[in-house]
Amino acid sequence: ESDSERDLRVGGIGDVPVGVFGRELDYLALGHLHGPQVVKGGVEARYSGSPLAFSFSERSHAKSSVIVDLSGGSVGVETVEAPVVRRLVEISGPLEDLLSGRHDAAADAWVKATVTDTHRPEHMRERLVERFPCAIVTLHVPAVELEDVRGVAVNSSDPHEVLDSFVEETTGLPADAEEAEVLRRAYEWAREAVA
Repeated sequence: ESDSERDLRVGGIGDVPVGVFGRELDYLALGHLHGPQVVKGGVEARYSGSPLAFSFSERSHAKSSVIVDLSGGSVGVETVEAPVVRRLVEISGPLEDLLSGRHDAAADAWVKATVTDTHRPEHMRERLVERFPCAIVTLHVPAVELEDVRGVAVNSSDPHEVLDSFVEETTGLPADAEEAEVLRRAYEWAREAVA
Protein backbone atom coordinates (compact mmCIF):
# COMPACT_ATOMS: atom_id res chain seq x y z
CA GLU A 1 0.00 0.00 0.00
CA SER A 2 1.08 3.53 -0.72
CA ASP A 3 -0.49 6.88 0.15
CA SER A 4 0.38 8.05 -3.36
CA GLU A 5 -1.52 5.30 -5.20
CA ARG A 6 -5.07 6.00 -6.28
CA ASP A 7 -7.84 3.44 -6.29
CA LEU A 8 -8.48 2.79 -9.99
CA ARG A 9 -11.47 0.79 -11.10
CA VAL A 10 -12.82 0.20 -14.57
CA GLY A 11 -16.49 -0.67 -14.75
CA GLY A 12 -16.54 -1.19 -10.98
CA ILE A 13 -13.86 -3.89 -11.10
CA GLY A 14 -10.74 -3.38 -9.01
CA ASP A 15 -9.11 -6.79 -9.52
CA VAL A 16 -8.75 -8.88 -12.65
CA PRO A 17 -7.57 -12.51 -12.44
CA VAL A 18 -4.33 -13.00 -14.39
CA GLY A 19 -5.97 -15.93 -16.21
CA VAL A 20 -8.08 -13.41 -18.17
CA PHE A 21 -4.98 -12.61 -20.22
CA GLY A 22 -4.62 -16.20 -21.41
CA ARG A 23 -1.51 -18.35 -21.63
CA GLU A 24 -0.45 -17.08 -25.06
CA LEU A 25 1.52 -14.19 -23.58
CA ASP A 26 5.23 -14.56 -22.95
CA TYR A 27 5.31 -11.75 -20.41
CA LEU A 28 2.73 -9.44 -18.87
CA ALA A 29 4.03 -6.05 -17.66
CA LEU A 30 1.61 -4.43 -15.25
CA GLY A 31 1.65 -0.91 -13.88
CA HIS A 32 0.25 1.54 -11.35
CA LEU A 33 1.28 -0.21 -8.12
CA HIS A 34 4.32 1.43 -6.55
CA GLY A 35 5.62 -1.71 -4.84
CA PRO A 36 7.13 -4.43 -7.06
CA GLN A 37 5.13 -7.67 -7.15
CA VAL A 38 5.27 -10.98 -8.98
CA VAL A 39 1.79 -12.15 -9.99
CA LYS A 40 1.11 -15.88 -9.78
CA GLY A 41 -1.18 -17.56 -12.25
CA GLY A 42 0.46 -19.30 -15.20
CA VAL A 43 1.82 -16.28 -17.10
CA GLU A 44 5.05 -14.48 -16.21
CA ALA A 45 3.49 -11.28 -14.87
CA ARG A 46 4.90 -8.49 -12.72
CA TYR A 47 4.29 -5.07 -11.39
CA SER A 48 7.74 -3.53 -11.64
CA GLY A 49 6.81 -0.83 -9.15
CA SER A 50 8.13 2.71 -9.18
CA PRO A 51 11.89 3.32 -9.19
CA LEU A 52 11.51 6.03 -6.51
CA ALA A 53 9.36 6.38 -3.41
CA PHE A 54 6.47 8.78 -3.98
CA SER A 55 5.38 9.09 -0.34
CA PHE A 56 6.64 8.33 3.15
CA SER A 57 4.34 5.29 3.26
CA GLU A 58 6.74 3.73 0.71
CA ARG A 59 9.87 4.23 2.86
CA SER A 60 10.25 0.47 3.41
CA HIS A 61 9.69 -0.52 -0.25
CA ALA A 62 12.67 -2.08 -1.99
CA LYS A 63 12.62 -0.12 -5.27
CA SER A 64 13.80 -1.80 -8.47
CA SER A 65 13.44 -2.08 -12.22
CA VAL A 66 12.85 -5.20 -14.26
CA ILE A 67 14.84 -6.15 -17.36
CA VAL A 68 12.96 -8.66 -19.49
CA ASP A 69 14.77 -10.69 -22.17
CA LEU A 70 12.40 -12.36 -24.64
CA SER A 71 15.09 -13.64 -27.03
CA GLY A 72 15.73 -17.31 -27.65
CA GLY A 73 12.14 -18.48 -27.16
CA SER A 74 12.16 -18.08 -23.39
CA VAL A 75 11.53 -15.34 -20.88
CA GLY A 76 14.45 -14.10 -18.83
CA VAL A 77 13.69 -11.69 -16.03
CA GLU A 78 16.32 -9.77 -14.09
CA THR A 79 15.45 -7.46 -11.20
CA VAL A 80 17.83 -4.54 -10.79
CA GLU A 81 17.74 -2.86 -7.40
CA ALA A 82 17.30 0.91 -7.64
CA PRO A 83 19.94 2.95 -5.86
CA VAL A 84 18.70 4.88 -2.84
CA VAL A 85 20.10 8.35 -3.29
CA ARG A 86 18.38 9.72 -0.21
CA ARG A 87 16.45 7.67 2.36
CA LEU A 88 12.97 8.57 3.62
CA VAL A 89 12.82 8.94 7.41
CA GLU A 90 9.91 9.76 9.72
CA ILE A 91 10.70 11.20 13.14
CA SER A 92 8.30 12.27 15.86
CA GLY A 93 8.60 13.85 19.30
CA PRO A 94 9.11 17.13 21.13
CA LEU A 95 11.08 19.64 19.07
CA GLU A 96 14.10 19.68 21.39
CA ASP A 97 14.31 15.88 21.14
CA LEU A 98 14.14 16.01 17.33
CA LEU A 99 16.92 18.60 17.25
CA SER A 100 19.13 16.54 19.56
CA GLY A 101 21.91 14.19 18.50
CA ARG A 102 19.55 11.20 18.75
CA HIS A 103 18.47 11.81 15.16
CA ASP A 104 21.89 12.37 13.55
CA ALA A 105 21.22 9.49 11.13
CA ALA A 106 18.35 11.48 9.58
CA ALA A 107 20.47 14.55 8.81
CA ASP A 108 20.96 13.63 5.13
CA ALA A 109 17.57 11.96 4.55
CA TRP A 110 14.24 13.22 3.22
CA VAL A 111 12.53 13.86 6.54
CA LYS A 112 8.93 13.93 7.70
CA ALA A 113 9.08 15.49 11.17
CA THR A 114 6.09 15.51 13.52
CA VAL A 115 6.54 17.82 16.50
CA THR A 116 4.47 16.77 19.52
CA ASP A 117 5.00 19.74 21.87
CA THR A 118 1.77 20.90 23.53
CA HIS A 119 2.15 24.33 21.91
CA ARG A 120 3.64 24.96 18.50
CA PRO A 121 7.26 26.02 19.10
CA GLU A 122 8.40 29.34 17.65
CA HIS A 123 10.23 29.03 14.33
CA MET A 124 9.54 25.29 14.34
CA ARG A 125 9.90 24.73 10.59
CA GLU A 126 13.00 26.92 10.27
CA ARG A 127 14.72 25.11 13.15
CA LEU A 128 13.86 21.70 11.70
CA VAL A 129 15.12 22.63 8.22
CA GLU A 130 18.32 24.02 9.73
CA ARG A 131 18.88 20.64 11.45
CA PHE A 132 17.50 18.50 8.59
CA PRO A 133 18.06 20.39 5.30
CA CYS A 134 15.87 17.90 3.42
CA ALA A 135 12.89 18.11 5.78
CA ILE A 136 10.07 18.18 3.25
CA VAL A 137 7.15 17.59 5.64
CA THR A 138 6.93 19.30 9.02
CA LEU A 139 3.83 18.88 11.17
CA HIS A 140 2.76 20.03 14.60
CA VAL A 141 0.52 17.40 16.20
CA PRO A 142 0.31 18.01 19.96
CA ALA A 143 0.39 14.87 22.07
CA VAL A 144 -2.78 15.18 24.16
CA GLU A 145 -3.61 12.73 26.90
CA LEU A 146 -7.27 11.74 26.97
CA GLU A 147 -7.67 13.01 30.53
CA ASP A 148 -6.48 16.46 29.36
CA VAL A 149 -9.38 16.77 26.94
CA ARG A 150 -12.32 18.57 28.48
CA GLY A 151 -15.36 20.49 27.42
CA VAL A 152 -15.31 24.27 27.52
CA ALA A 153 -18.34 26.23 28.61
CA VAL A 154 -19.29 28.85 26.05
CA ASN A 155 -20.48 32.02 27.74
CA SER A 156 -21.04 33.99 24.57
CA SER A 157 -23.29 33.84 21.56
CA ASP A 158 -20.91 36.04 19.54
CA PRO A 159 -19.26 33.64 17.03
CA HIS A 160 -16.03 35.68 16.99
CA GLU A 161 -15.71 35.44 20.77
CA VAL A 162 -16.38 31.68 20.57
CA LEU A 163 -13.62 31.31 17.95
CA ASP A 164 -11.22 33.39 20.06
CA SER A 165 -12.01 31.21 23.10
CA PHE A 166 -11.44 28.07 21.02
CA VAL A 167 -8.01 29.24 19.86
CA GLU A 168 -6.95 30.18 23.39
CA GLU A 169 -8.26 26.91 24.87
CA THR A 170 -6.56 24.70 22.26
CA THR A 171 -3.24 26.55 21.97
CA GLY A 172 -2.92 28.19 25.37
CA LEU A 173 -2.48 31.58 23.70
CA PRO A 174 -5.00 34.11 22.42
CA ALA A 175 -5.26 34.47 18.65
CA ASP A 176 -2.96 37.16 17.30
CA ALA A 177 -4.34 39.81 14.93
CA GLU A 178 -3.51 37.81 11.78
CA GLU A 179 -5.10 34.60 13.13
CA ALA A 180 -8.19 36.52 14.29
CA GLU A 181 -8.57 38.02 10.81
CA VAL A 182 -8.27 34.58 9.16
CA LEU A 183 -10.92 33.21 11.53
CA ARG A 184 -13.20 36.21 10.88
CA ARG A 185 -12.93 35.76 7.10
CA ALA A 186 -13.49 31.98 7.35
CA TYR A 187 -16.57 32.53 9.51
CA GLU A 188 -17.99 35.13 7.08
CA TRP A 189 -17.30 32.85 4.11
CA ALA A 190 -19.01 29.88 5.81
CA ARG A 191 -21.98 32.04 6.86
CA GLU A 192 -22.45 33.31 3.29
CA ALA A 193 -22.05 29.80 1.84
CA VAL A 194 -24.99 28.43 3.83
CA ALA A 195 -27.20 31.53 3.40
